[in-house]
Amino acid sequence: MINYDWFKEYNNEFPTSIKEKLNIFDLAGFPDRELVVTNLLKFYFNPNQEHGFGDLFFHALLELLYEKDGKSRYKDFEDFEKHFSGNFTVRKEVDFIDLLITSGESENIHKPKEWAILIENKLKFHLHNDLVKYWKSVNAGLKIGVVLSLYDITASDQFIKANNLGFDFVNILYKDYVIKLEEYLKHYKFGYDERHLMLLKEFILNIKSKYFNVNTIPQMEEKLNEFQKHSDEIKEFNKHQDDLHEYVSRQLHAVMTSFCFYAYNWKEFLRKEDDFFPDQHFQGRLPEKHILGFKINIEQLLFNNILSGHYFIQDDFKYAEAIVNELSQNFVNSKTIWFEKDAYHNQMFIIGFNYDLKLLGNEMSLKYKLTTCLNQHFFDNNKIVPTSYAFYNSLLQKENLQ
Repeated sequence: MINYDWFKEYNNEFPTSIKEKLNIFDLAGFPDRELVVTNLLKFYFNPNQEHGFGDLFFHALLELLYEKDGKSRYKDFEDFEKHFSGNFTVRKEVDFIDLLITSGESENIHKPKEWAILIENKLKFHLHNDLVKYWKSVNAGLKIGVVLSLYDITASDQFIKANNLGFDFVNILYKDYVIKLEEYLKHYKFGYDERHLMLLKEFILNIKSKYFNVNTIPQMEEKLNEFQKHSDEIKEFNKHQDDLHEYVSRQLHAVMTSFCFYAYNWKEFLRKEDDFFPDQHFQGRLPEKHILGFKINIEQLLFNNILSGHYFIQDDFKYAEAIVNELSQNFVNSKTIWFEKDAYHNQMFIIGFNYDLKLLGNEMSLKYKLTTCLNQHFFDNNKIVPTSYAFYNSLLQKENLQ
Protein backbone atom coordinates (compact mmCIF):
# COMPACT_ATOMS: atom_id res chain seq x y z
CA MET A 1 0.00 0.00 0.00
CA ILE A 2 1.53 3.29 -1.11
CA ASN A 3 1.47 6.19 1.36
CA TYR A 4 0.16 9.38 -0.25
CA ASP A 5 0.10 11.50 2.92
CA TRP A 6 2.80 13.74 1.43
CA PHE A 7 0.62 14.60 -1.56
CA LYS A 8 -1.66 17.13 0.17
CA GLU A 9 1.26 19.01 1.66
CA TYR A 10 3.07 18.90 -1.67
CA ASN A 11 0.16 20.71 -3.38
CA ASN A 12 -0.02 23.39 -0.68
CA GLU A 13 1.67 26.68 -1.52
CA PHE A 14 2.84 25.46 -4.89
CA PRO A 15 4.62 28.37 -6.61
CA THR A 16 2.57 30.03 -9.29
CA SER A 17 3.94 29.51 -12.77
CA ILE A 18 5.41 32.67 -14.24
CA LYS A 19 3.61 33.15 -17.50
CA GLU A 20 5.15 34.98 -20.39
CA LYS A 21 3.37 38.21 -21.31
CA LEU A 22 2.30 38.53 -24.91
CA ASN A 23 3.72 41.45 -26.83
CA ILE A 24 2.78 43.03 -30.14
CA PHE A 25 5.39 40.95 -31.97
CA ASP A 26 3.79 37.73 -30.67
CA LEU A 27 0.32 38.91 -31.67
CA ALA A 28 1.50 39.88 -35.14
CA GLY A 29 3.08 36.45 -35.60
CA PHE A 30 6.74 37.40 -36.08
CA PRO A 31 8.47 37.43 -32.65
CA ASP A 32 11.61 35.79 -34.10
CA ARG A 33 11.80 37.33 -37.56
CA GLU A 34 15.27 38.79 -37.95
CA LEU A 35 14.24 41.01 -40.86
CA VAL A 36 11.49 42.61 -38.76
CA VAL A 37 13.90 43.38 -35.92
CA THR A 38 16.54 44.63 -38.38
CA ASN A 39 13.99 47.08 -39.80
CA LEU A 40 13.14 48.25 -36.30
CA LEU A 41 16.81 48.69 -35.37
CA LYS A 42 17.48 50.66 -38.54
CA PHE A 43 14.62 53.01 -37.64
CA TYR A 44 15.73 53.56 -34.03
CA PHE A 45 19.44 53.88 -34.85
CA ASN A 46 18.65 56.82 -37.13
CA PRO A 47 18.57 59.92 -34.87
CA ASN A 48 16.68 61.91 -37.49
CA GLN A 49 13.64 59.64 -37.54
CA GLU A 50 10.34 60.64 -35.97
CA HIS A 51 10.73 58.48 -32.84
CA GLY A 52 12.28 61.42 -30.95
CA PHE A 53 14.89 59.38 -29.07
CA GLY A 54 17.80 60.95 -30.92
CA ASP A 55 20.93 58.82 -30.77
CA LEU A 56 19.84 56.82 -27.71
CA PHE A 57 20.14 53.47 -29.54
CA PHE A 58 23.52 54.39 -30.97
CA HIS A 59 25.01 55.54 -27.66
CA ALA A 60 23.73 52.44 -25.87
CA LEU A 61 25.56 50.36 -28.47
CA LEU A 62 28.75 52.43 -28.15
CA GLU A 63 28.78 52.01 -24.39
CA LEU A 64 28.55 48.23 -24.68
CA LEU A 65 31.24 48.21 -27.36
CA TYR A 66 33.52 50.16 -25.05
CA GLU A 67 32.86 47.77 -22.16
CA LYS A 68 33.47 44.74 -24.38
CA ASP A 69 36.29 45.92 -26.62
CA GLY A 70 37.47 49.45 -25.90
CA LYS A 71 38.66 49.58 -22.30
CA SER A 72 42.08 48.15 -23.11
CA ARG A 73 42.69 50.53 -26.00
CA TYR A 74 41.12 53.81 -24.92
CA LYS A 75 41.63 56.01 -21.86
CA ASP A 76 37.93 56.14 -21.03
CA PHE A 77 34.49 56.05 -22.66
CA GLU A 78 34.72 59.71 -23.71
CA ASP A 79 37.97 58.96 -25.50
CA PHE A 80 36.35 55.99 -27.24
CA GLU A 81 33.14 57.87 -28.08
CA LYS A 82 34.86 60.81 -29.78
CA HIS A 83 36.12 58.48 -32.52
CA PHE A 84 32.47 57.99 -33.54
CA SER A 85 31.33 61.59 -33.32
CA GLY A 86 29.46 63.64 -35.89
CA ASN A 87 26.66 62.77 -38.25
CA PHE A 88 26.25 59.22 -39.43
CA THR A 89 24.18 57.18 -41.89
CA VAL A 90 22.33 53.93 -41.20
CA ARG A 91 21.87 51.46 -44.05
CA LYS A 92 20.29 48.01 -44.26
CA GLU A 93 21.41 44.98 -46.28
CA VAL A 94 24.61 46.43 -47.70
CA ASP A 95 26.56 43.57 -49.34
CA PHE A 96 24.52 41.20 -47.11
CA ILE A 97 25.48 43.12 -43.95
CA ASP A 98 22.26 43.45 -41.92
CA LEU A 99 23.02 46.99 -40.72
CA LEU A 100 25.87 49.32 -41.59
CA ILE A 101 26.41 52.55 -39.67
CA THR A 102 28.97 54.86 -41.27
CA SER A 103 30.29 58.35 -40.59
CA GLY A 104 28.95 61.25 -42.62
CA GLU A 105 25.80 61.57 -44.70
CA SER A 106 27.14 60.49 -48.12
CA GLU A 107 24.90 58.11 -50.03
CA ASN A 108 27.92 56.75 -51.88
CA ILE A 109 28.59 53.54 -50.00
CA HIS A 110 31.90 52.93 -51.79
CA LYS A 111 33.37 56.29 -50.79
CA PRO A 112 35.91 55.88 -47.95
CA LYS A 113 34.44 56.59 -44.52
CA GLU A 114 36.08 57.84 -41.36
CA TRP A 115 34.51 55.05 -39.34
CA ALA A 116 32.01 52.19 -39.73
CA ILE A 117 30.12 49.77 -37.48
CA LEU A 118 28.96 46.53 -39.12
CA ILE A 119 26.05 44.79 -37.38
CA GLU A 120 25.01 41.18 -37.96
CA ASN A 121 21.60 40.54 -36.38
CA LYS A 122 21.18 36.99 -35.00
CA LEU A 123 17.85 36.39 -33.33
CA LYS A 124 17.35 32.76 -34.14
CA PHE A 125 19.77 31.03 -36.47
CA HIS A 126 23.38 29.90 -36.09
CA LEU A 127 26.13 32.21 -37.21
CA HIS A 128 27.17 30.94 -40.64
CA ASN A 129 27.75 34.34 -42.25
CA ASP A 130 31.07 35.15 -43.88
CA LEU A 131 32.21 37.90 -41.50
CA VAL A 132 35.56 38.18 -43.25
CA LYS A 133 33.81 39.01 -46.53
CA TYR A 134 31.61 41.55 -44.77
CA TRP A 135 34.64 43.22 -43.20
CA LYS A 136 36.56 43.48 -46.47
CA SER A 137 33.56 44.98 -48.29
CA VAL A 138 33.56 48.13 -46.09
CA ASN A 139 36.02 50.94 -46.77
CA ALA A 140 36.60 52.87 -43.54
CA GLY A 141 39.52 54.04 -41.45
CA LEU A 142 38.11 52.67 -38.17
CA LYS A 143 35.89 49.60 -38.26
CA ILE A 144 34.15 47.53 -35.60
CA GLY A 145 32.02 44.47 -36.33
CA VAL A 146 29.12 43.56 -34.05
CA VAL A 147 27.22 40.29 -33.87
CA LEU A 148 24.06 41.15 -31.94
CA SER A 149 22.68 37.80 -30.75
CA LEU A 150 20.50 36.18 -28.12
CA TYR A 151 23.24 33.86 -26.93
CA ASP A 152 27.04 33.71 -27.00
CA ILE A 153 28.37 32.95 -30.48
CA THR A 154 32.07 33.55 -29.82
CA ALA A 155 32.82 29.84 -30.31
CA SER A 156 31.42 29.78 -33.85
CA ASP A 157 33.87 29.14 -36.69
CA GLN A 158 33.11 32.36 -38.58
CA PHE A 159 33.56 34.54 -35.49
CA ILE A 160 36.87 32.88 -34.57
CA LYS A 161 38.12 33.05 -38.17
CA ALA A 162 37.42 36.78 -38.49
CA ASN A 163 39.10 37.70 -35.23
CA ASN A 164 42.12 35.46 -35.89
CA LEU A 165 42.67 37.46 -39.07
CA GLY A 166 42.74 40.64 -37.00
CA PHE A 167 39.23 41.80 -37.88
CA ASP A 168 37.60 43.36 -34.83
CA PHE A 169 34.25 41.59 -34.27
CA VAL A 170 32.49 41.83 -30.92
CA ASN A 171 29.57 39.72 -29.67
CA ILE A 172 26.90 41.76 -27.87
CA LEU A 173 23.98 39.94 -26.30
CA TYR A 174 20.48 41.27 -26.76
CA LYS A 175 19.74 40.97 -23.05
CA ASP A 176 22.63 43.33 -22.25
CA TYR A 177 21.56 45.72 -24.99
CA VAL A 178 17.94 46.06 -23.84
CA ILE A 179 19.11 46.52 -20.22
CA LYS A 180 21.29 49.37 -21.42
CA LEU A 181 18.39 50.85 -23.38
CA GLU A 182 16.21 50.75 -20.27
CA GLU A 183 18.91 52.54 -18.28
CA TYR A 184 19.05 55.28 -20.90
CA LEU A 185 15.25 55.57 -21.00
CA LYS A 186 15.10 56.31 -17.26
CA HIS A 187 16.95 59.55 -17.90
CA TYR A 188 15.25 60.40 -21.19
CA LYS A 189 12.32 62.63 -20.25
CA PHE A 190 11.41 64.82 -23.21
CA GLY A 191 11.06 64.88 -26.96
CA TYR A 192 10.08 61.32 -27.78
CA ASP A 193 6.88 60.22 -29.49
CA GLU A 194 4.58 58.26 -27.13
CA ARG A 195 3.66 55.81 -29.89
CA HIS A 196 7.28 54.95 -30.47
CA LEU A 197 7.94 54.68 -26.75
CA MET A 198 5.20 52.04 -26.63
CA LEU A 199 6.72 50.21 -29.61
CA LEU A 200 10.17 50.38 -28.03
CA LYS A 201 8.83 48.90 -24.79
CA GLU A 202 7.17 46.11 -26.78
CA PHE A 203 10.48 45.44 -28.53
CA ILE A 204 12.26 45.20 -25.17
CA LEU A 205 9.52 42.91 -23.83
CA ASN A 206 9.85 40.69 -26.91
CA ILE A 207 13.61 40.37 -26.41
CA LYS A 208 13.23 39.67 -22.70
CA SER A 209 10.73 36.91 -23.48
CA LYS A 210 13.51 35.02 -25.27
CA TYR A 211 15.24 34.66 -21.92
CA PHE A 212 11.99 33.86 -20.10
CA ASN A 213 12.27 31.88 -16.87
CA VAL A 214 15.98 31.16 -17.18
CA ASN A 215 16.60 32.21 -13.59
CA THR A 216 16.46 29.68 -10.76
CA ILE A 217 13.24 29.74 -8.71
CA PRO A 218 14.03 28.33 -5.23
CA GLN A 219 10.42 27.26 -4.55
CA MET A 220 10.31 25.35 -7.84
CA GLU A 221 13.64 23.70 -7.01
CA GLU A 222 12.19 22.48 -3.71
CA LYS A 223 9.09 21.12 -5.41
CA LEU A 224 11.22 19.43 -8.07
CA ASN A 225 13.34 17.70 -5.42
CA GLU A 226 10.23 16.51 -3.63
CA PHE A 227 8.69 15.38 -6.91
CA GLN A 228 11.79 13.32 -7.68
CA LYS A 229 11.84 11.93 -4.15
CA HIS A 230 8.33 10.55 -4.65
CA SER A 231 8.75 9.61 -8.31
CA ASP A 232 7.80 5.95 -7.72
CA GLU A 233 4.51 6.90 -6.05
CA ILE A 234 3.77 9.42 -8.80
CA LYS A 235 4.43 6.87 -11.54
CA GLU A 236 2.16 4.41 -9.77
CA PHE A 237 -0.51 7.09 -9.41
CA ASN A 238 -0.26 7.93 -13.12
CA LYS A 239 -0.63 4.25 -13.95
CA HIS A 240 -3.82 4.18 -11.89
CA GLN A 241 -5.06 7.20 -13.84
CA ASP A 242 -4.35 5.43 -17.14
CA ASP A 243 -6.16 2.32 -15.87
CA LEU A 244 -9.20 4.42 -14.91
CA HIS A 245 -9.03 6.29 -18.22
CA GLU A 246 -9.13 3.03 -20.14
CA TYR A 247 -11.95 1.73 -17.93
CA VAL A 248 -14.07 4.84 -18.59
CA SER A 249 -13.37 4.62 -22.34
CA ARG A 250 -14.33 0.95 -22.49
CA GLN A 251 -17.56 1.62 -20.59
CA LEU A 252 -18.45 4.43 -22.99
CA HIS A 253 -17.59 2.27 -26.03
CA ALA A 254 -19.82 -0.51 -24.70
CA VAL A 255 -22.76 1.84 -24.14
CA MET A 256 -22.43 3.51 -27.55
CA THR A 257 -22.18 0.09 -29.20
CA SER A 258 -25.48 -0.87 -27.59
CA PHE A 259 -26.99 2.07 -29.52
CA CYS A 260 -25.29 0.85 -32.74
CA PHE A 261 -22.66 3.60 -32.63
CA TYR A 262 -19.03 2.54 -32.82
CA ALA A 263 -15.82 4.37 -31.93
CA TYR A 264 -13.78 5.58 -34.88
CA ASN A 265 -10.62 4.66 -32.96
CA TRP A 266 -12.03 1.51 -31.45
CA LYS A 267 -8.65 0.07 -30.36
CA GLU A 268 -7.48 3.19 -28.52
CA PHE A 269 -8.64 3.84 -24.97
CA LEU A 270 -6.46 6.72 -23.71
CA ARG A 271 -7.68 9.46 -26.01
CA LYS A 272 -8.94 12.82 -24.71
CA GLU A 273 -12.06 12.47 -26.86
CA ASP A 274 -13.62 9.89 -29.15
CA ASP A 275 -15.76 10.01 -32.28
CA PHE A 276 -18.66 7.58 -32.66
CA PHE A 277 -20.52 6.74 -35.89
CA PRO A 278 -23.50 4.43 -36.57
CA ASP A 279 -22.92 0.98 -38.04
CA GLN A 280 -23.60 0.33 -41.74
CA HIS A 281 -27.08 -1.08 -41.16
CA PHE A 282 -28.03 1.91 -39.08
CA GLN A 283 -26.42 4.40 -41.42
CA GLY A 284 -27.96 2.72 -44.45
CA ARG A 285 -31.40 3.97 -43.43
CA LEU A 286 -30.27 7.55 -44.03
CA PRO A 287 -30.33 9.56 -47.27
CA GLU A 288 -27.12 9.81 -49.27
CA LYS A 289 -24.50 12.21 -47.85
CA HIS A 290 -26.18 12.18 -44.45
CA ILE A 291 -23.75 11.24 -41.67
CA LEU A 292 -24.54 11.13 -37.98
CA GLY A 293 -21.91 11.20 -35.28
CA PHE A 294 -20.98 11.92 -31.68
CA LYS A 295 -17.78 13.49 -30.36
CA ILE A 296 -17.51 12.80 -26.63
CA ASN A 297 -14.96 14.21 -24.18
CA ILE A 298 -13.41 11.29 -22.27
CA GLU A 299 -11.48 13.46 -19.82
CA GLN A 300 -14.68 15.18 -18.67
CA LEU A 301 -16.12 11.76 -17.91
CA LEU A 302 -12.98 10.64 -16.09
CA PHE A 303 -12.33 13.71 -13.95
CA ASN A 304 -15.74 15.37 -13.55
CA ASN A 305 -18.33 12.64 -14.16
CA ILE A 306 -19.82 14.79 -16.93
CA LEU A 307 -21.04 13.57 -20.31
CA SER A 308 -19.91 16.36 -22.60
CA GLY A 309 -19.43 16.72 -26.34
CA HIS A 310 -21.24 17.29 -29.62
CA TYR A 311 -23.80 15.49 -31.73
CA PHE A 312 -23.39 16.35 -35.39
CA ILE A 313 -25.37 15.83 -38.58
CA GLN A 314 -23.47 16.26 -41.81
CA ASP A 315 -25.40 17.00 -44.99
CA ASP A 316 -25.22 19.01 -48.17
CA PHE A 317 -26.87 22.42 -48.35
CA LYS A 318 -30.07 21.00 -49.75
CA TYR A 319 -31.75 20.35 -46.41
CA ALA A 320 -29.80 22.85 -44.32
CA GLU A 321 -32.52 25.35 -43.42
CA ALA A 322 -35.19 22.72 -42.82
CA ILE A 323 -32.98 20.69 -40.46
CA VAL A 324 -32.00 23.69 -38.41
CA ASN A 325 -35.59 24.83 -38.04
CA GLU A 326 -36.73 21.36 -36.96
CA LEU A 327 -33.96 20.84 -34.41
CA SER A 328 -34.23 24.38 -33.07
CA GLN A 329 -37.98 24.03 -32.45
CA ASN A 330 -37.55 20.78 -30.51
CA PHE A 331 -34.23 21.11 -28.72
CA VAL A 332 -33.14 24.74 -28.54
CA ASN A 333 -34.07 25.01 -24.85
CA SER A 334 -31.59 22.39 -23.75
CA LYS A 335 -28.99 22.34 -26.51
CA THR A 336 -26.72 24.69 -28.38
CA ILE A 337 -27.02 24.47 -32.15
CA TRP A 338 -24.60 25.95 -34.64
CA PHE A 339 -23.25 25.39 -38.16
CA GLU A 340 -19.89 24.93 -39.75
CA LYS A 341 -18.46 23.53 -42.95
CA ASP A 342 -16.27 20.46 -43.13
CA ALA A 343 -13.26 20.01 -45.41
CA TYR A 344 -15.54 19.01 -48.28
CA HIS A 345 -17.82 22.04 -47.83
CA ASN A 346 -20.75 20.00 -46.51
CA GLN A 347 -22.87 21.59 -43.83
CA MET A 348 -22.36 20.44 -40.24
CA PHE A 349 -25.19 20.91 -37.76
CA ILE A 350 -23.66 20.59 -34.31
CA ILE A 351 -25.58 20.24 -31.08
CA GLY A 352 -23.48 20.72 -27.96
CA PHE A 353 -24.35 18.87 -24.76
CA ASN A 354 -23.10 18.82 -21.18
CA TYR A 355 -24.82 16.52 -18.66
CA ASP A 356 -23.78 16.08 -15.03
CA LEU A 357 -24.00 12.34 -14.33
CA LYS A 358 -23.64 12.92 -10.59
CA LEU A 359 -27.30 13.97 -10.62
CA LEU A 360 -28.19 10.33 -11.31
CA GLY A 361 -26.58 9.25 -8.03
CA ASN A 362 -23.11 8.04 -7.12
CA GLU A 363 -24.44 4.61 -6.19
CA MET A 364 -25.22 3.87 -9.84
CA SER A 365 -22.57 2.44 -12.16
CA LEU A 366 -21.03 4.55 -14.88
CA LYS A 367 -22.47 2.28 -17.54
CA TYR A 368 -25.98 2.67 -16.10
CA LYS A 369 -25.66 6.47 -15.92
CA LEU A 370 -24.36 6.71 -19.48
CA THR A 371 -27.15 4.50 -20.83
CA THR A 372 -29.81 6.42 -18.93
CA CYS A 373 -28.51 9.85 -19.96
CA LEU A 374 -28.05 8.99 -23.65
CA ASN A 375 -31.48 7.37 -23.79
CA GLN A 376 -33.13 10.30 -22.09
CA HIS A 377 -31.58 12.97 -24.29
CA PHE A 378 -30.76 11.30 -27.59
CA PHE A 379 -32.16 7.83 -28.30
CA ASP A 380 -35.64 7.59 -26.76
CA ASN A 381 -38.65 8.23 -28.99
CA ASN A 382 -38.98 11.85 -30.09
CA LYS A 383 -35.39 12.63 -29.07
CA ILE A 384 -32.63 13.96 -31.30
CA VAL A 385 -31.42 10.79 -33.04
CA PRO A 386 -34.82 9.32 -34.02
CA THR A 387 -36.02 12.82 -34.88
CA SER A 388 -33.08 13.19 -37.24
CA TYR A 389 -33.96 9.94 -39.03
CA ALA A 390 -37.68 10.58 -39.20
CA PHE A 391 -37.25 14.13 -40.44
CA TYR A 392 -34.72 13.19 -43.09
CA ASN A 393 -36.89 10.39 -44.36
CA SER A 394 -39.92 12.69 -44.51
CA LEU A 395 -37.91 15.21 -46.54
CA LEU A 396 -36.78 12.47 -48.88
CA GLN A 397 -40.30 11.14 -49.34
CA LYS A 398 -41.68 14.59 -50.09
CA GLU A 399 -38.96 15.08 -52.70
CA ASN A 400 -39.76 11.72 -54.34
CA LEU A 401 -43.47 12.60 -54.57
CA GLN A 402 -42.79 15.88 -56.35
